[in-house]
Amino acid sequence: MVPEKTPSPDSSTSKSTDSSHFTEEEPGTLTKRGHNDDRHAPSIPKIVIIVLIQLIVGAIHAFRLGQVFNGQLYLLYYSYFSDLVLPFSWYFLLSISDASIPVLRRWYVKAGIVFFLATLSEILQIFGIEILGVTFDPIDILMYGAGVSIAAFIDVKILAPNLGFWAATKNE
Repeated sequence: MVPEKTPSPDSSTSKSTDSSHFTEEEPGTLTKRGHNDDRHAPSIPKIVIIVLIQLIVGAIHAFRLGQVFNGQLYLLYYSYFSDLVLPFSWYFLLSISDASIPVLRRWYVKAGIVFFLATLSEILQIFGIEILGVTFDPIDILMYGAGVSIAAFIDVKILAPNLGFWAATKNE
């Protein structure tokens, strides 16, 4: 049963307030509207997977795994690998917030945000503003698109249908 008058969270002198600021989530419990409760938190397994993706990408860069390549493959790796895997990892980093930010539940919104910001950083290099690199290369933009596309594919076609906890914030 919901009480008609509830102590005001704003005023210690007021004995009652309008109960329209509260909702009954389950019988006998009140939750303040707009309060960030556990229903909007990402699942622990999802967070673990996303953190592992970030750690793997970081480890590849930290341990300079590209040194195993020679010649043209070495140049391609050092020129474009980061342009592929960083947007990939950023897409999944945004996925942590899709439980609490509904607009991020759509794969194309996450992909668009990541692609736009990465491309903007590349275009700014033309004007001498160095964020993710120092030299403008239009192929970098293609790699950003490829990285985001691979991430969205894995999110929508592999993770969401096969992992129940991932589908709790299913992409629309």
